[in-house]
Amino acid sequence: MMCSKSVPPKHLSINNLPNGSEIEVRESEKIVLQCQAYSSKPATILKWYRKNTELMPGRSLTIGKRL
Repeated sequence: MMCSKSVPPKHLSINNLPNGSEIEVRESEKIVLQCQAYSSKPATILKWYRKNTELMPGRSLTIGKRL
């Protein structure tokens, strides 16, 4: 019999910045956000959401100002 225990990530990092950091992006500037999860078992499956909609891997998202 095999027993396995799930372990949540001990630390999450977005673009290797400390938790609570802010990234300022100017209009028309592009940025790539990368999230890393450390020390989880099994490996963490990360998903990105914007306004309750899942953002699919490999796709880009443009956020603009409404006039």
